[in-house]
Amino acid sequence: MKNRGFSLLELMVVVLIIGILVTMSAVSFNNMVGRGRIKGEADQISREVLNARERSIGQGRTIDLVFTPNAGNRLVVTINVIDTLVITTVLPAFSACQVGVLPTVNQRVPESSQLAGPPPAAVDFNGGNTCRFQPQGTGTPGAVYFVSLNGRYQYAVGVNANGRVRRWEWSGTAWN
Repeated sequence: MKNRGFSLLELMVVVLIIGILVTMSAVSFNNMVGRGRIKGEADQISREVLNARERSIGQGRTIDLVFTPNAGNRLVVTINVIDTLVITTVLPAFSACQVGVLPTVNQRVPESSQLAGPPPAAVDFNGGNTCRFQPQGTGTPGAVYFVSLNGRYQYAVGVNANGRVRRWEWSGTAWN
């Protein structure tokens, strides 16, 4: 009589291989989710900055965005419509990042590349924390830098002198 089926050893090897594959895919999935969260938060900041630029153009007024990291390393954005009103917005608590710069980042985003050296702080608009949009759409060049809580990802939202708003990711050697 022939024995049909699998031995206990063969079944254990298959279960072990499946366990290893599941573990590897879970780690990859967690990294992908974490990166997606910080990218989403970078997009949110980009939208806030772009909305301020559009408001400045639409209303024909100068608008200042004052970026202030608070005690919890969260970002408080104060929108000052010159001579009329002040709107303070605390961006929803980041779940995946905090305002800051990784030690490995050795250059500024292209919008503020005319300034030498690495970013000196988490908020760098010509050395200050205020981005001013003029009614014609031009802006103060600079960027807001933030890093994932696990320290693996660095993002920035930059504004150039023409008022263009762009999100950047640090690749380890350059901004992309």
